[in-house]
Amino acid sequence: MPYVTVSLFQSAQSILTQFSSILQQRALQNFKASGVDVRTGVRVTEVTRDEITIMDKDKIEKIPYGICVWSTGNAARPLTKDIVNAIPKQARYNNPNRPTATKLAVDPYLRVIGARDMIGLGDCSTMVGNRLPATAQVYYSNYG
Repeated sequence: MPYVTVSLFQSAQSILTQFSSILQQRALQNFKASGVDVRTGVRVTEVTRDEITIMDKDKIEKIPYGICVWSTGNAARPLTKDIVNAIPKQARYNNPNRPTATKLAVDPYLRVIGARDMIGLGDCSTMVGNRLPATAQVYYSNYG
């Protein structure tokens, strides 16, 4: 697409580190063949309104962007917890005994249950009803 660049920044030396090296390499090849700029071994140190700052060893680079989609970590972020706690209908889908596992409950259209004009996707959310299989995990457990 003209005028569009998709970049993926990963602090580890590879992507999908929980999977076999064969799957990691295949994913890297697929991203690169699709034109995705994959950078491993870099850290995002700052995100401002229009720039992402990354550090690669001692080199700092500022990258302008139009849309930033952030996905990181394996525990609930404070923002996710705050949103869940602010929406009463979310309580039935989350276990107060496991606060690190707090997720936004979404319907099959990714709409946050109990909220207006809000969608949730990625690791911060879990789909209620008509749940789709986690295909990468299913594949890895059978073939990885």
